[in-house]
Amino acid sequence: MHNSNGLSIDSSLTPTNQDINIIFTPTSNVVSYKYRIFKNANDNLTTASGTLDNPTIIYSEYGINNNLPSNIVLTETGNYQLEIITTDFNGNNQIINSGIYVIDKEAPEIVLKNYNNHTVDYKKGETEFDVLDGVTVFDNYDGDILNKLVTNYDELDLSKEGIHELNYQVVDQAGNVSIKTLNINVLKSDLSIIHLWQILILLCLLPIIIYILIYNRSTRLEKRLTKYSVEPIKKNTVSLFDHVLTIYKKIIFNLKSILLKSVFISKHRKKFDKYVGIVDNFHKDGLEFICSKILAGALVLILAIFIKTLQFKVLALEEVFIPIVLGYLSLNIYYIFRYKQYRSHLENDLLQAIIVMNNSFKSGRSITQAIELVTKELEGPIADEFKLMHMQLQFGLSLDVAFSRFSERIKIEEVNYLTASLTILNKTGGNIIKVFSSIEKTLFNKKKLKLELKSLTGSSRIIMYLLSGLPIFLVVVIAMINPNYFVSLYTTPIGLIILLISLIIYISYIIVVRKIMKVGM
Repeated sequence: MHNSNGLSIDSSLTPTNQDINIIFTPTSNVVSYKYRIFKNANDNLTTASGTLDNPTIIYSEYGINNNLPSNIVLTETGNYQLEIITTDFNGNNQIINSGIYVIDKEAPEIVLKNYNNHTVDYKKGETEFDVLDGVTVFDNYDGDILNKLVTNYDELDLSKEGIHELNYQVVDQAGNVSIKTLNINVLKSDLSIIHLWQILILLCLLPIIIYILIYNRSTRLEKRLTKYSVEPIKKNTVSLFDHVLTIYKKIIFNLKSILLKSVFISKHRKKFDKYVGIVDNFHKDGLEFICSKILAGALVLILAIFIKTLQFKVLALEEVFIPIVLGYLSLNIYYIFRYKQYRSHLENDLLQAIIVMNNSFKSGRSITQAIELVTKELEGPIADEFKLMHMQLQFGLSLDVAFSRFSERIKIEEVNYLTASLTILNKTGGNIIKVFSSIEKTLFNKKKLKLELKSLTGSSRIIMYLLSGLPIFLVVVIAMINPNYFVSLYTTPIGLIILLISLIIYISYIIVVRKIMKVGM
């Protein structure tokens, strides 16, 4: 028994993409025979001759009632095995098993993951094109055969503008060929614009560098000559920091004069007036704070442009808004953090201030003397606020007005109780020691309850912070490992929809969890 390839029926064939023609010629003492063809098995199958070497299922069966040869043709993709049962003149049966015949007519699959519609834009003169970026090759028999992939990349001239066809070709063990084409659209390079930006940035940085070098040299000379000279009574020299600060204030002044014409900005500035004079002693009002935010956005944008030019890239239109927004909001984040710290110190030290005032009342001192004692005994924001009240009282303001302004500045509920109590006592009279003892006891119990509540909800808050930060952490880690993983989210319409839905769900989750975790006192 043999096949058209000259191989014995007992031998196992390597995969082939050709039809297999097997001719079985029985011996002279055979009067009849039948043969079975088994194909693609998953479990061991027991036949008349025992268990076959490979798991199979019956594909077809034929009976021959004579002694003539049989022509068995295998045409479809699969693993085949033959079992032949012969019958001689005496009625004895003999079983013959073949080896495994493998037919593979399926070509390998080449997948270009990172290229939509098999087209990519490439700017000439920039980084070298990575032909294997996002390319996978899989064969049904050979598995991953990326190492067998060949391209015509070396034959392409990507210095010329236009569309160039990059051909990917792979051949599996059976001889099946798969070809896929990627159209590379070579565009005009932005290198000239990048070089222009680099020159402009260097021209801007060069005077600054020269100025710093001259300043450092003059500083060193000044240190060397100081021990041989006498310091003048009035020194007219201006430091580098003061000089930069003067330029900064001039820019703020000019920008402020422009923004004053805007009604929207005038209303928007009121949100930031609470920072001025409390955690921000640099700006005079909320409008100057907005001017600093605008300048911070411009500086971050210049920094982003500078970094991109060093990478020989140009900021895209959508990339321009990101540094501007980050720079504009950076001061907000800083001052909000400082303002929360300020409020936290006030709330924590208010009870101590009331205890000091109550003790001073018990020793026979007046309200003004009690306020002065608080400024001497305590430190931090609460001492500054009481110093301001004491100064206002010395300048002739009434006690009601001073405490009312104190309450409006810090807007803490306990201060409202204190202001109302002092106002009533000042007008109607009463036992101030008893009233302050009651306020002291109430604030102490409230602070104790807050601490207990904070300790009870500590684990829940930690879990909330972890669950809120985990998605962002995972996105950052995945983006660092595979920068192209999230590209389809903001480059395709479906990806943008998915991204929008994900952001809505994430923000809703944070809002709902914070509402649940917030306990009113």
